[in-house]
Amino acid sequence: MAHPTPIPYGAWPSPLTAADVARGGVRPSAPRLVGDEGWWGETRPAEGGRSVVVRRDAAGQVHDLLPAGWSARSRVHEYGGVSWLPVAGALVFVAWTDQRVYRLDVGVGGDTGAEPQPLTPEPPEPAAWRYADPVLAPDGTAVWWVREAHTDGVITRSLVSVPLDGSLAVRELVGGSDFLAAARPSPDGTRVAWLAWDHPRMPWDGTELRVGRLGPSGVTDVVTVLGGDAESVLQPEWADADTLYAVTDRTGWWNLHRIRLTGGGAEPLCPRAEEFGHPLWQLGQRTYGILGDGRLLVRHGTDADALGVLDPATGTLTDLDLPYTSWQPALAVSGDRAAAVAAGPATGAAVVLVDVAAGTATELRASLADLPDPAYLPVPEAITVPGPGERDVHAWVYPPRSPVAVGPDGELPPYVVFVHGGPTTHSP
Repeated sequence: MAHPTPIPYGAWPSPLTAADVARGGVRPSAPRLVGDEGWWGETRPAEGGRSVVVRRDAAGQVHDLLPAGWSARSRVHEYGGVSWLPVAGALVFVAWTDQRVYRLDVGVGGDTGAEPQPLTPEPPEPAAWRYADPVLAPDGTAVWWVREAHTDGVITRSLVSVPLDGSLAVRELVGGSDFLAAARPSPDGTRVAWLAWDHPRMPWDGTELRVGRLGPSGVTDVVTVLGGDAESVLQPEWADADTLYAVTDRTGWWNLHRIRLTGGGAEPLCPRAEEFGHPLWQLGQRTYGILGDGRLLVRHGTDADALGVLDPATGTLTDLDLPYTSWQPALAVSGDRAAAVAAGPATGAAVVLVDVAAGTATELRASLADLPDPAYLPVPEAITVPGPGERDVHAWVYPPRSPVAVGPDGELPPYVVFVHGGPTTHSP
């Protein structure tokens, strides 16, 4: 094997061209498990940024579910969020063009030639009613959404129920807050939990976890069970009819807690100086899910992400040994499996199917078709250096790497310093 040749930094040969970098790849998002199938969203730069919903059937064949020309994408908060939901042989989604909710019957085996049918009425002005963050109603006859209404320059938001029968009879469940998110019906169908907050707070400043009773006239008997002006609560999930899980930053870190509605306050499940949540820039984010045996599959970490199994009875957290260091806040958990979007130093973002019992992950769709030889890819190193105000500065360092070149003796490589955008994001 030939030894690497000393070549000045900046002149090393590379298999990547500027065209490769500019071409990029598809952006997968919001995976779901539908029986034996995996569904996910894909934003495609080569199609003008169209957002499609993709289905991988049990035979391994991949199909586009949306007909040509249709794009599933929400404009709620302008940043959008999850804009579609599989429902009993159908796809329910928000159309980018008019922001109405549509139903597409997909059947078995992919495309059926059917056209999407509207489930919400035409708004008084184009795209004035916008929808995101869907969840199936307890009786299965409707889908609940966060609706954002624009009327004469005034914006209001509420949780609404959109029937699946095409009657267009949208019904408001609850409103009264500047922002709402994460509606979750209780297992017995009698209550609903959701998040609410008001200007000028952002969701990482302070949110409230509220619970109310479901009735024919909407939601009543509303109480706040967690959160406030200075406590950020994320992603409520029902453990049983009287118990909720949620992520809260009351300790300074987003950690998982259990809330018993019968009393007793919020109980930490696994207190750590790590994040188990994610800033709520987009609606519909999920950083954990409940497995079939009652344990939790959680995304957690600081500089890098890990995927682990948390036993809420003991607080024990056991990480899966998987080759990914970045997990999108988009976990979909069913039984002992999960669908997720993950990436690592040697692989682009990919939709992966995780077998929790086996501790394995199978890639269903890669964002990049052709990856360079890993020998050319740097292995990032996490460092921490002292910063102003006695605060640490965290960074990833990417040392140059090549199988055919090394730097000349005594020459240090130049570095490009990239600062991530604020105020809440990080560089994975």
